[in-house]
Amino acid sequence: MTSLLDIGPLTEQVPVNGKLVTVYGITPEGFFYLLQKFPLLRSMFGGGAHDLKMSMLQEVAPTCVANALAVATTDRSKYHKTKDWTAVLEATANVAVNLSAHYQMALFQAALRLTFPDGIGPFMRGVETLANSINLVSGQTVQASTSSKPSRSGFETDSRGMRLGRAAPTASSVH
Repeated sequence: MTSLLDIGPLTEQVPVNGKLVTVYGITPEGFFYLLQKFPLLRSMFGGGAHDLKMSMLQEVAPTCVANALAVATTDRSKYHKTKDWTAVLEATANVAVNLSAHYQMALFQAALRLTFPDGIGPFMRGVETLANSINLVSGQTVQASTSSKPSRSGFETDSRGMRLGRAAPTASSVH
């Protein structure tokens, strides 16, 4: 029988300017860090960003992406205290924000593959099922959010991976 100790963290090595950077999947703690740091991100994923303007995205996107890359490239197990981990994240984000779009995209894509190996759609359905179960146990009801309409956030969740806008159907699409 295999245990988590046998598997260890799943990682991917991404070349950045001649060096290999280790990328990890983003953990729930990493998600909470990003959602706390970027309320606009929370609104986007919650469908509450109805009047999202390009200028708002231009302002927050560079630091949001840099912080996501910091979370995805920092080995959390090396830091016993949250404040030490967040200090390293801040320093790493200050480096990531200055990487070229090419390197940022390569790191981000690796983080997405490791964080959502089955694509974001199954993950979001799992989160919804968990939320419904928690609310059912607590006696609350939840309005169903599954819809055939595109997400207000602009993320297509019925396709493998995360894509902006509608995913073009392909013969190799996995659903």
